[in-house]
Parts: sequence; structure tokens; C-alpha cells
Amino acid sequence: MFVSEILLGISSMSLYYLVFELQGNMVTAIIANSVHCFSFCFLIMAALLYRYDWRMNEAAVVCGASPARAFYEVMLPLTWSGILGSLIVAFVLSLNGLDISFYLLGATPTMPSVAWGALRYGVKPELYALSSIINILVFAAITVLYFVARSDKKQPME
Repeated sequence: MFVSEILLGISSMSLYYLVFELQGNMVTAIIANSVHCFSFCFLIMAALLYRYDWRMNEAAVVCGASPARAFYEVMLPLTWSGILGSLIVAFVLSLNGLDISFYLLGATPTMPSVAWGALRYGVKPELYALSSIINILVFAAITVLYFVARSDKKQPME
């Protein structure tokens, strides 16, 4: 969690090239981004599972549910917020991880590398359109999540 993205990118590039004799490609970038995001996602899920009431699973099993059904119908809905939060944090960190992508992908253009290059050579209208689309998608996702969370609170307890 405290490792710089530049250090992670350089060390991953060295590891893949010197030890495994692999050139940087999309798979190596995905592995490095996963390593970078794992600690953040782990902390989110650990905090959620620390306050999780495990007696709910036991009660479902006592009432006749199989362990798999107790997982899908009890635990998964109660931990969905942590899973979704982890996915969002991992997506944002990966989207923002220019350093990792730069060292592992080389000449393969990614959105952060295109935006970074545009700062040096001039911003094109396509970049403005792309950032507008991303902002609209983020706003739509937040709006949907707001209404989903609001509808969960309105459901009566049985």
C-alpha cells in the first residue's frame, strides 16, 4: 500500500524481463495493477468482515439452508457494499495508474498515457469528449447507486 507506483512499475518490469524473460504486455500490466490494488481492497473487505455478524450464516444453516445457499442469500447481500466499494477503488486506482502501465506496456496506448501525452503536445478535442463521457458515466453510476441504496432502506423488515 505504501509502495510508489513508479517503484512498482520498474520492479515489475525488471522481474518480468530478467526472471521470466517476458516483454511487457497487457497480462503483465494486469498482474501489476492487481498487486497494487490488492491491499486497498483487502482493507475494505477486512473492515466489512470485522463487523459482520457471523451468527446470520449459522442461523440460515440451522433453518435448513445449505452452506452455499447461506452464502448466496445471506452473506453476499450483506457484504455487497464492500465488494462494490473494492471494485470501484480498484478501477479508479488502475485507471489512474499511469506509472505502472507506462513501464509495463511500453508503446501500447492507454487512456492515462494518451492524456499525459496530450499535456505535452496539445490537447485534442477527442480527449475532451472522452473525459466528458467518463464524467457522464461516473455521474450515472453514482445516481444508480444512490437510488439502489435508497430503495434498500425503504423495504419493510419481515
